[in-house]
Formats: sequence, structure tokens, C-alpha cells
Amino acid sequence: MTFILIPVLLSQNQRNMQLAAAGLLLLFNTFFGLAWVGGPFLYSAEIAQLRSRAQINGVATAANWYFCFVVVVTIPPSFANIGWKAYIIYAVLNASFIPIIYFFLVETKGRNLEELDVIFAAPGGPVKNEKRMPHNMSIAEGRRILGLDDVEVEEQSEGDLKS
Repeated sequence: MTFILIPVLLSQNQRNMQLAAAGLLLLFNTFFGLAWVGGPFLYSAEIAQLRSRAQINGVATAANWYFCFVVVVTIPPSFANIGWKAYIIYAVLNASFIPIIYFFLVETKGRNLEELDVIFAAPGGPVKNEKRMPHNMSIAEGRRILGLDDVEVEEQSEGDLKS
């Protein structure tokens, strides 16, 4: 919403509108920092299988920093060439993430890492698997529900997870 309101305010070319737009940008940065900055670091570690968690987290971290770099490099020329209209591009990009997040990211709330291993190992989409598998069940029961009785999923004991 802030990236929709900011170009509207800046298009008026009035000092009080510019100050309001700056306040909205500060509001966006505050909530982005509180809600989304940790996402690439935390989510990738939660959904990755135990044997590849470090590598996947490394790729997610590298991708996060790469896209931050792309944004930082493209902002000066975009503001130099199209001014306040650059915010419209960011509004469209941010809005495009809503269906992607809703339909393709697995809800990990209330799931332990072993349950997520089972969810991602099962055939079919992990989002559908997560919805089918009840919370707080044994790994063996989750494997049975998702049809993984004969598929090997890397499991580790409690001692391995704490070390």
C-alpha cells in the first residue's frame, strides 16, 4: 500500500506531500525489516532437508544479497530517468509476490523440522502435503498418511538434532 500511496503523493509536487511520502517510505522500511528481512535466512533453513540444509541456506542467502544489490544498483538510474514513477514498479513487484507466497510457500507454523522433511519428501506439491498432514503427529504416522511408507526419508534422532 505504501508503494501505491508514495507515487500518488509525490506526483503532487508539494512539500507536505513529499514529507508524507517520506514518512510512508519509513513505515515500509520499518515493517519490511520487522516482517520480511529474516525470511530468506529462516524459511530456507526450515524447509530444507537435513542433509542439504546448509547448502540451501547458503544459496538463499546469496540470492537475497544478489537481489538487494540489484535493487540498490537500479534505484539511482530509475529515479534519474522516471522519478517518482519508479515506486509504481516496486508496487507492482510487491503485489506480484502475494499470490506467489500464498500458493507456493509451505506454512511451517507449528511444524518441527522432521515433519517438514516428510512433507517435502512426499510425492505431489509440498503445499498440498502440508494441508493433508495433521499437526503434532508422529513421523511414522505422517509418512503413512502421505504415502511414504516405502520411501526413505532422512531421519535423525533427538541427539543428532541438538548437536
